[in-house]
Amino acid sequence: MAVVVAVAYLGKAVACDWGLSGGQESVLLAIGNAGSLVGLYLFGAAADTAGRKPSLMASALLQCAFGAASAAAPNYGSLVFFRFMHGLAIAGALSALILLAEMLPPANRALWSTVMQFLSVPAYLYEAGIGWATLREPNGWRWMVAALVLPAALLAIAMLFVSESPFWLVTRGRYGEAEAVVHKIAQVNRWAGRSDLHLCFNADSASEDVETAPSAAEGSCGGKDESAQDDSKEPAAAPSEVAAAEGAAGTTAAAASGSRAAKACKAATEAWRDTANGLKTLFSRRLLRTTVLLIITWACSGFIYMGIVLLTPAIGGGDGTTPECLADGTASWSNADFTAVMVTSVAEAPGMIVVMLLSDRIGRRWTLDVLFGASALGSILLASKTWAFGWQLAILFVVRAGIAGVYACLYVFTLEVYPTHARNFGAAVADGWGRIGGFASPFAVVPFIDQGAAWKVATILASLCGAAIVCCLLLPVETMGRGLSRRATRTRSLVPRGSRELPPDPAGNTSDPDKEAEG
Repeated sequence: MAVVVAVAYLGKAVACDWGLSGGQESVLLAIGNAGSLVGLYLFGAAADTAGRKPSLMASALLQCAFGAASAAAPNYGSLVFFRFMHGLAIAGALSALILLAEMLPPANRALWSTVMQFLSVPAYLYEAGIGWATLREPNGWRWMVAALVLPAALLAIAMLFVSESPFWLVTRGRYGEAEAVVHKIAQVNRWAGRSDLHLCFNADSASEDVETAPSAAEGSCGGKDESAQDDSKEPAAAPSEVAAAEGAAGTTAAAASGSRAAKACKAATEAWRDTANGLKTLFSRRLLRTTVLLIITWACSGFIYMGIVLLTPAIGGGDGTTPECLADGTASWSNADFTAVMVTSVAEAPGMIVVMLLSDRIGRRWTLDVLFGASALGSILLASKTWAFGWQLAILFVVRAGIAGVYACLYVFTLEVYPTHARNFGAAVADGWGRIGGFASPFAVVPFIDQGAAWKVATILASLCGAAIVCCLLLPVETMGRGLSRRATRTRSLVPRGSRELPPDPAGNTSDPDKEAEG
């Protein structure tokens, strides 16, 4: 969501530079969310089909490409297209949260997932600082957009050193690779004397969190790991068999070169099948109520977040959306505009700290209600009377902290509630509705801000907070302390029985945490 701050700056700056109408500015503000909506579904399906790591790498590279193209856009039409494509690309970054969540145990998944999102606060301050330094100069918005390519470039470099999710590998039957990732994690963390760790799964359980055992030979994972046997112990091939294999190799290579189109068609078919299966899982009888309530909650959150971001500059000295342009084509930014944005950006930190403190104590649902309640209270105060600038800033600080914490907690809850084979897609669907809310927000909020009726905006935000509180109370599942779900039904297991590389749980636990949570 950090890019939202830059977009709020971009709309006013480009409107002054190119003389845009209010409608054109609203489109420019909203088009990134439209692109993200498309990108969430595309990257969600890609991450569940091709893997989390390739999806993230593609996202980073496309962000670099379309970010640079946006900075050099020659006209309004091309800029709108490039911002749409940049929004599509940035949606793939959601895979980073899924990748992290699938590496963490239930006890501190919420904590470290929130810590990761906590890093968005320096990103907001970076954007605000770049804006402060560039937007008062002619064509300053181009330099701002170009400077925002740097984080995406760093992400692309970092992905060269990141491993694939072991749980995604498991869903693809690549158990040996999954175990190799866990070995790598053990080595990086210097777990002395535990280099022979391997994975323990219960084939009948929906829980997918990794258990580790010091030694497979000791039977701590239900018996000796047959996959750990040395392949060199297999009988050597006879010379005639080797010759036959070499002769067949040429035929195989020739056939492979002519089957690329078939492979591409197969990959596309697989992606489509995974998407269909993901939708079937999300709207299955077991998850239908949860999915619908999450969609409403995400949509409200997206609208509220974007509304607060657009409302913030309006209290600084001007309405914040109607361009007040200078003769050189630059917007007349005041110090108060940048101060308000930077102060409310810092508010994200307290909101996420609240999530760290509460989500593993009172649960995800009650934490969401507390945070939505704080945003609702602040919005009601803004709507009740006209406050001095300092008080307005303090109230907006509370509202922004609340909705930032909501996003942090919602991401964790959404990732925990869906099974691995549909987790990225399910998060994409939920977050996609957040983008729809963010897309709709400028068209509803900007006219009221232009009229100087900020209290009407605050009233809308308070109402949506109330609706979201009700949805959170009605959620049938609490995911606190629960393992990641591997399946969405009570009978299906994605890990085959008798898997050589993933022995059954030595404790013999066959309970279904999803059933217990919802039952």
